[in-house]
Amino acid sequence: MGKVSGIALFALILAACANPWSDEKLSEAERVRAGWYEPSSRALVPRFCYSTLARVECFDEPQPELAGRQVGSFHALAE
Repeated sequence: MGKVSGIALFALILAACANPWSDEKLSEAERVRAGWYEPSSRALVPRFCYSTLARVECFDEPQPELAGRQVGSFHALAE
């Protein structure tokens, strides 16, 4: 009897989970509304990255004098 109840319990727990193989893709807003995670309240800060002789350095503001060596930019989470 213990084996049957273990299988039944496992099936019940599995039935409560979302189907990971589903083709349905939820947007971030739908996931937040569903209560899966809270949205971040931290702001995004722009970062501008430039190539130097030794490495890539990133700054909070664009560096016009280094414009020819810019390798990209991105938005980082504020600390």
